[in-house]
Amino acid sequence: MGHTTGSAPASKIIAGTMLALAILSVLPVATSLPLQGTFDGSWYLSTVPPSTIAITNGVLETRQSNPNATGYTASYYDTAQIGSFPWQGQPTTQPIPYNTINITLQFHDRTLQAGSRYQIYLGLYYYLPNGTIQGCNTTLDNQGCHTYQWFDTEARLAENINGTDTTPGTENTYDAHNSFGYDTVLAQLQPGQQGNLTSFNIETQFQNAATNWNIDKATPHQLMGVEVGTAGYSFQTLNVDWYTVQLANTTQSPSPSPIPSPTPQPPPPTPQTPPSTSQPAEQSGTCLPCQAANYVQTHLWLVFIGVLAGFTIPLAIQLVGRRTRPSRTKKTIMRLHALQRLSVSVHD
Repeated sequence: MGHTTGSAPASKIIAGTMLALAILSVLPVATSLPLQGTFDGSWYLSTVPPSTIAITNGVLETRQSNPNATGYTASYYDTAQIGSFPWQGQPTTQPIPYNTINITLQFHDRTLQAGSRYQIYLGLYYYLPNGTIQGCNTTLDNQGCHTYQWFDTEARLAENINGTDTTPGTENTYDAHNSFGYDTVLAQLQPGQQGNLTSFNIETQFQNAATNWNIDKATPHQLMGVEVGTAGYSFQTLNVDWYTVQLANTTQSPSPSPIPSPTPQPPPPTPQTPPSTSQPAEQSGTCLPCQAANYVQTHLWLVFIGVLAGFTIPLAIQLVGRRTRPSRTKKTIMRLHALQRLSVSVHD
């Protein structure tokens, strides 16, 4: 956990941070809190008496008390941590592969004293795998130049100094003595209020911290630690319940898809006629073999008639010539010749 010593440092309000609050905000709401929290034994609980900390039914209960201190000494923190800590040297765990975080909490109550200071915060800790780097800050708190390999950052859900709430959007830098310190105040949760931090962007937090230390925000970095809890001094009580901390990976919303065209439906299957056991099935009402058979049969009959006529006509002419009635013979011959021509014509 990063902190400053002595009097409260100067601060500034960044317009870009204020714009981000429209999306990344802590909202006091009156909805029902979950019955079961998400905290388990994987979280490391860290505090100093008389402060206490516990997990009950998955809910992290921070109960901080640091009445006799006038700075960040004694029981000045009450937090739960996950990942690689302390935030210095070589990491002891794998990077945390997420880009957003969601938190649900309830600020129960506080009992302040003169000169008090506290913050309720989410801590995000980044490691620079390519080695140490120099960062300089001569405008925001005038921290000067330092060379570190870690970033110690806080997104504060509430901050109060000497009884006065800090304006949301305020940014600070600090020297954590082993890392570049940076904090931003997201909102001001009040006693009795529930807070929901939704889709807080882990990458944006690093970029803001790097920018304030004049370090290239494209510097390779890895999220190595997450911390939630409270810190401060000169107050009797500061009681908060943390219900959920959910890490997730989100992507940009895809552009609206065009309305899909109806999917072409395949044509209905053609009914299959069962094959006949006696003859080939007819197609479209036409029997081609039958037509061929009729054609051959017709022409055979015509050939037969033609051949028959070729033998019978000459014989008939001879018989007629023997008769005594030539007029009838002439008519018969004419009829037979006509029949012969008809037979030949049909045959052709």
